[in-house]
Amino acid sequence: MAAEEAAKAAAATAEAARSALEAMTLAEATASKSAEAAKVTALATTADFDDASADTDLAEVAERAAHRAYRNATERAKG
Repeated sequence: MAAEEAAKAAAATAEAARSALEAMTLAEATASKSAEAAKVTALATTADFDDASADTDLAEVAERAAHRAYRNATERAKG
């Protein structure tokens, strides 16, 4: 009787261990997917920031060119 109970307990423990392993494997896969998504988000954010910085730089160059053109036109108008 005790041996039978011990065998049942061992079988239940083995089943619990298998379930825990499956859960751990799933959790690991989910964590990996989450990490990959975070990496993609970070890279996209960096790319967006770089694009915005480039747009700002181009706008500043255009603004300087417009100021220069305005000064040149003003000087020409003064004669």
